[in-house]
Amino acid sequence: MTADARIEQLRKMKREALQGGGPERIAARRRIGEKTARERLNELLDPGTFVELDQFHAPRQVESAAGCAGGLGEGVVTATAG
Repeated sequence: MTADARIEQLRKMKREALQGGGPERIAARRRIGEKTARERLNELLDPGTFVELDQFHAPRQVESAAGCAGGLGEGVVTATAG
């Protein structure tokens, strides 16, 4: 795989991770009056005060991100003062 192909693959994975599980899951949240985790974090935290690690995390029970039912970015939010 070329470097350009790898970069494009990472861009695709980032777009997927930012979708919050996809349009169906977002629509389901909207129907019950909820926001996505990313939306809540953006409202809670000041710009530039949050660093996301492991954006491409997928649940352990799947062997590849492509088979991930919950999508990429399904992780835990933690914070430290500093």
